Amino acid sequence: AARLLAFYGERDAGRLRARIEVVPMGVALPDEAPAGDAHTVAVVARLVEKKGVHILLDAWPAVRAAVPDATLVIAGDGPWRSRLAEQAARLDGVELRGFVTGEAKAALEAEAGIVAVPSVETARGDVEGLPVAALEGLARGAFVVASDASGAQELLAGSAAGAVVPAGDSAALAAALIAAMARDASAVDTGRATARHLADVVSWPAVAARTLQVLRGARGWSA
Repeated sequence: AARLLAFYGERDAGRLRARIEVVPMGVALPDEAPAGDAHTVAVVARLVEKKGVHILLDAWPAVRAAVPDATLVIAGDGPWRSRLAEQAARLDGVELRGFVTGEAKAALEAEAGIVAVPSVETARGDVEGLPVAALEGLARGAFVVASDASGAQELLAGSAAGAVVPAGDSAALAAALIAAMARDASAVDTGRATARHLADVVSWPAVAARTLQVLRGARGWSA
């Protein structure tokens, strides 16, 4: 919404701002959400620049220095795969699994107690929306560490379900991942409950109802 408003002058932007309704993406809630490993981080994404996986790999040595058994699992394919594979080959505890879907994707996600969404804005202005991976992580009760260019920052702000770091800041990303891995059992339980609650708010039934409400209001429907 902010990007759209930037195309207008202040007068028109102010008028239009009051008419904008933002409805998030939805997520399907799993019947079961087993806790993933507290020291395993998952990334499920198309391997392109805006996903920021290269920033996560820059951060990874600091994570491994603090948490020697930390594991990073990256799933996906795309034009940056070779570049990222070369970067990952120089690091410990990193596995690239390529494209996964269906049961294989669900199994991978279930391994991880932490989901990373280190998105960045590219020089061409390409930027993330609200990644499905972040929503699916919350639905499983995972702790989501996201950048402030991920689209997930408003959902996670001030929440025990995750952490938000500046986009492109590998040191801040490493610190957030280390802190997430250091949480005690009580904090992990609180985080999982909060994540599931956030996922309820953006579940498809809730999003569908909100979308219908907005559409009815826009058209002046009474039923």
